[in-house]
Amino acid sequence: MKKFSFRLEKILQIKAYIEKEKQKSHSLARKKVVDQKAALRAIDFERTKTHNYQRRDAGRILQSDRLLVFSRYCLRLRKNEIAAGEMLRALEKTRKKKQNELLEATRQKKIYEKLKDKRRQAYLDDMKLLMQKEQDELSANFDRHKKTPG
Repeated sequence: MKKFSFRLEKILQIKAYIEKEKQKSHSLARKKVVDQKAALRAIDFERTKTHNYQRRDAGRILQSDRLLVFSRYCLRLRKNEIAAGEMLRALEKTRKKKQNELLEATRQKKIYEKLKDKRRQAYLDDMKLLMQKEQDELSANFDRHKKTPG
């Protein structure tokens, strides 16, 4: 009895490899988004810390040079926050694109897997039919052999 072989097995393996590569790519894009969100939180924390320090220091004598430094530092933090927000939007867009590519690769692989399953089932059905024919033939021969005088 011949063994089942799927003619498109190599293509299925390639599709599985592509899916794995897309998973890695999507994972990397997700990590970049998470890192960027962490950077945004760090900037926000620094800004909050600076404002709290300013409020605490506000009860003392006002020093214009100190206020100027705080003001410039807050502006720089705001610019960094805007830049980080834009970077986050770009990374989110890239992550979404990678996710769609991963979904497409997974869909392509599943198509070949289902085709393989259908072919395997057809093969098993054919083998079952052949086995049944052989058994029927054997029992018919056995019956003929029994009935012949000998």
